[in-house]
Amino acid sequence: MEINRGQPRKPLLKVITPLKDLSIQPTLIERDSGKKKFNLDLDYLKEEVYDIIRTIQDPEKPLSLEDLGVVQDDLITVYQDSLDSPPTITIIWVPTTPDCHLATTIALCLRTKLFRELSCKDAKIDILVQEGKHTIKDQIDKQVNDKERVLAAMENEAIRAAIEDLIKERTFY
Repeated sequence: MEINRGQPRKPLLKVITPLKDLSIQPTLIERDSGKKKFNLDLDYLKEEVYDIIRTIQDPEKPLSLEDLGVVQDDLITVYQDSLDSPPTITIIWVPTTPDCHLATTIALCLRTKLFRELSCKDAKIDILVQEGKHTIKDQIDKQVNDKERVLAAMENEAIRAAIEDLIKERTFY
């Protein structure tokens, strides 16, 4: 890399307005070339993900996924390869039983609520059943991490209505 001595330096980065609080929010930075840069507080992003998904209601019990241990903050990872790449968020969740017939619905709830509420819209999100915790883990993972399969599922009015009901904000006692 050559150093250009004697000439004023052109700023390499300009900050685009952060989403809320500058001290903790993920901030998108744009280079003069127009290429996106991501200056993110990954710990904040992990907390944000957990806060979004923890209140989803279980389809069979009047409890949240957090209350049942289906989602846990220590099973969420957020990393970023470089400032040029958006973050990758991996959520590993634990079905209540190995043959839970509503596991795909729960996974679709996670995906839908994050899509709507997560501040970092460019993030890559992987939602995975914890290893050994469901008999059809691979099928559930494939369904929820394939954009076309998710869109097809959400075209079904009954599935969409069920998911809307489970992800709406409510108070748990």
